[in-house]
Amino acid sequence: MQYLIQMRLSSSARPTTQEDGIAFIEQSISPTLDLCKKPQEEKKILAGGPMSGAVAIAHIVTAE
Repeated sequence: MQYLIQMRLSSSARPTTQEDGIAFIEQSISPTLDLCKKPQEEKKILAGGPMSGAVAIAHIVTAE
């Protein structure tokens, strides 16, 4: 079965300064994308990428 997974950042969690933005990317965004590498190599993540107009990413995954 295939599922659409959407990960969105709520407005209240968005960084408000450049320093907070850099820290957020280093501590949250990059590790999340790194965790997606193995399922992608295993062909469990079929497609994915950034969502337009939002601080969000979406993936189509296959799972039992």
